[in-house]
Amino acid sequence: GAALGRGWSAAGHDVTWGTRQPDEPHEVSPVADLREAAAGAGVIVLAVPFPAVSETVAGIGTLSGRVVLDATNALGATLPNGARSGAEYLASLARGASVVKAFNTMGWETMADPMIDGRRAVCFICGDDPEARHLVAGLADDLGFEAIDAGELEVARHLEALAALWVHLAFRAGIGRQFAFAILRRKA
Repeated sequence: GAALGRGWSAAGHDVTWGTRQPDEPHEVSPVADLREAAAGAGVIVLAVPFPAVSETVAGIGTLSGRVVLDATNALGATLPNGARSGAEYLASLARGASVVKAFNTMGWETMADPMIDGRRAVCFICGDDPEARHLVAGLADDLGFEAIDAGELEVARHLEALAALWVHLAFRAGIGRQFAFAILRRKA
């Protein structure tokens, strides 16, 4: 979340980082407890290890009527509540929120700088609320990504599989972290 927050701050957005331990030293600022950070936020970005999702949502409090950007990945997790993706599980916890999956198919290096050899990395976005997807697409554009609206929240299972491929390529196949996915288009 630090790379995203720094980028949005540089783009002119007000950013407050929420944490369960606001009194401990942090590499970012301003830092507040979860409820305080989320209180006035137009978008709440969840960028925590997946096992901390439930505890983090509980610490924030009510999310009804809010846009929640899910940048987590449920790699290898058993999903409760009949969810087929981490984003669908998050939506079951954050009842009434507009959950949008985004920024989960890349490393922090790409979040900090989405331009690679003069080309923009892609940021796939999905969620059930078209207005929330549009808002998150604007945030991706603000960072320099090519935002691609992938559709409804059920598509998150595909984005999470793409994230698993990114992890495999980065760490097991030996490509390293310095790559991102892009869309190539033929000119008609």
